[in-house]
Amino acid sequence: MTRTVEHFLSLSNAENLSTKMNLGAGCGVAIWENQNDHVRYEAPHNNTFSLYMEGGTGTRRLDAGKVSGWPGAVCIMPAGQSSEWEITKRFRFVHLYLSDERLRSMFSETHDCDARQLDLPEANFADKPNVAQPLAELAHASMSNNLLHAEGALTDLIGGLSGRQTRLLGGLAPHILCRVEDYVEAHLASTIHLSDLALLSIFCVFVPYSMLPKTFSHQMTSKHHIAPFQRKSLKLHV
Repeated sequence: MTRTVEHFLSLSNAENLSTKMNLGAGCGVAIWENQNDHVRYEAPHNNTFSLYMEGGTGTRRLDAGKVSGWPGAVCIMPAGQSSEWEITKRFRFVHLYLSDERLRSMFSETHDCDARQLDLPEANFADKPNVAQPLAELAHASMSNNLLHAEGALTDLIGGLSGRQTRLLGGLAPHILCRVEDYVEAHLASTIHLSDLALLSIFCVFVPYSMLPKTFSHQMTSKHHIAPFQRKSLKLHV
């Protein structure tokens, strides 16, 4: 079953006011209205950014102190974070849906940093102009079906997200190494580039070759005859 916030809303009383704008690669925008409802998002797979466009005072987050919303409030629901909501009065809101891979890829490219530095805490009815303004622009773009406008607003939103200072250790997690090796085994007959491996490891935009442990890199390049990497990093286009 598809476990996304959008999926859970489609099963509720919420009404989708416009055709979802698809921005490709795990990204979409939708405008909703809802009232007299009880909704639970159970560990959704994607990240959701929400802006209350009209109303919201009748909406409460039941598992977070029962605080009520307001017009202009921003909610951020990171992937995997469950939440429970009670809606009494009609209100309108816009949602931006981003897969974790797309979000981290864009963050890495926009901020020219490692994707693991993204800091995306949960937010409930927050005053965040750096998020609210791009979300409002995305809503307008969705209603007018202006893809160029939407892409610009998405870039602005990602640019406004903060990172954290993290001591990053070299190498990839064991489960990602297994994923990369399985991919190599399945594509021995074709040329394999660093970009192919980067897309499997989330670090999708600036991926240093040193992220692969030397022993594993040597094993792959010799055993599977992968073409030598000519550059230490490769910029990918999302």
